[in-house]
Amino acid sequence: MSTGLTAGNAGTGRVAIDTGSDITVTRGTANVYLGMVLSRQPGSQGTVTVDGQGSTLISQGGAGQIGVGRDGAGVLEVTGAAEANEFFFVVGRSDGSDGLLRVDGEGSRLTASDAVGNFTTCTGYPGFLRAGRDFGSHGSTEVTNSGVIDVQNDPASNYDVPVIKLGRGVHRSRRR
Repeated sequence: MSTGLTAGNAGTGRVAIDTGSDITVTRGTANVYLGMVLSRQPGSQGTVTVDGQGSTLISQGGAGQIGVGRDGAGVLEVTGAAEANEFFFVVGRSDGSDGLLRVDGEGSRLTASDAVGNFTTCTGYPGFLRAGRDFGSHGSTEVTNSGVIDVQNDPASNYDVPVIKLGRGVHRSRRR
């Protein structure tokens, strides 16, 4: 268990979760948005690959955020029947950033749900996926070979409908 994880802070970082392994990231007390960041600073590159049945990435507590391409180039790949679960995904956040979220293969699933986190300052939000957050950012999602992206509301929470925002920056989406 980690209280925050960055792959590619000021350089290049890579995290591989495979062969039935799991990583659970929980928020720290100082920042409700702390979770996982792939490429924190301009020019950085961060990649996380979750591969193989039983391999799991979870970001929970607080906003349970996973930022893919915050200020640099970030990639999150979920393949080979692996899973990634969190509350709040941002793919391509800041001007000049480039984020790619790829879910490939039968049984591979990425789930954004308030079952694993929530905004502590305002309740009532379901799972949240945002691609291309700011002007000049680039966010891409690819779902291939029967992979699944599931943005949902925890049935026990009675919150609003799930949220997918594609905008301000550039969003590219591909489903094969």
